[in-house]
Amino acid sequence: MIIGNEIAKLLKDFYIEIEGRKVPIQFEYGDQDALNKFIAYKTDKGLQKLPLIFYVTNLVEDKHNTLTCKTELVIMSKTKHESLNQIRFIESYQRFIEPIYQKLIKTIDKSKTLYLRKENKTIHYVDKANYGLTSKGLEKKSNVTEYVDARIIKINIELNQGC
Repeated sequence: MIIGNEIAKLLKDFYIEIEGRKVPIQFEYGDQDALNKFIAYKTDKGLQKLPLIFYVTNLVEDKHNTLTCKTELVIMSKTKHESLNQIRFIESYQRFIEPIYQKLIKTIDKSKTLYLRKENKTIHYVDKANYGLTSKGLEKKSNVTEYVDARIIKINIELNQGC
């Protein structure tokens, strides 16, 4: 929770620009239940829920005021489940996910308290179309209760609490 809260502070008022317009990026952290509650709450209140950066809480190692966690940051963008990959690439990945990813990594790299521990300056991620959905048609059960495309970034993040 401490690392998630620190990322939330870092990403306060986070946005990307698309065609001269600021697009705010939502942020939440927790487990699957927290993600479902976030989506349900935003839907119920008629508030923007996507694009979203979601920090998956995981086991934290505490070493003398330095917290380390191997986990994932998931960038999600609304999608049309029937889109072909060439269309999906343009509408989801090129338009939203890639710019969010680039700005997110730069923002964390500039932080004085959060550090991405990179092997050979490398970050690993996987892009998932219709993230969390099975391949059984429209009655699909989604992990995120929405049709989204996602980039799942595998990270080892460190928070220095001594700053």
